[in-house]
Amino acid sequence: MDPKFRDNAALRKRGAATYRSVNTSFTTTGLATLATPATGSVLRVYKVLLQAYVTTVLSGATVGDPLVVVDNAIANVVGIGRIQAATAATRVAQGGAVIAANDAATVHYGFWDIDYGDGGLRLAAVNNVLKFGAANTIGSGVIAVVGVVLALDDSL
Repeated sequence: MDPKFRDNAALRKRGAATYRSVNTSFTTTGLATLATPATGSVLRVYKVLLQAYVTTVLSGATVGDPLVVVDNAIANVVGIGRIQAATAATRVAQGGAVIAANDAATVHYGFWDIDYGDGGLRLAAVNNVLKFGAANTIGSGVIAVVGVVLALDDSL
């Protein structure tokens, strides 16, 4: 995708999207921040490239829980990962994106490659943050998230 797109055709403004590096983690009911707009701006997301894996063994996770990309809150899902669970729970062999109740530190949930097209996905409100997490509560443990987000700060 060409990052030099017309983001405000009416005013003939052009903007260039930038890649934002992601290296974060989440646990329990928390969400990991993927990208934050400049203060007073709305984030417009064009592409999300992520991978998620367990770094501290999970306990009490909801079986079959999908991992989701959200617009500021878990109720606003804008991307979802749900692949069949793998037979071997190792970071190399695991191809699934479905949480088990007690996934070990070797479990890799797979990769997300979400493309929102030339128009991108504009988050719902000023200062909303693109986040990533589990749809339900995890008792304890840590899931790491690494990758990149192609986005720009859109003015109103």
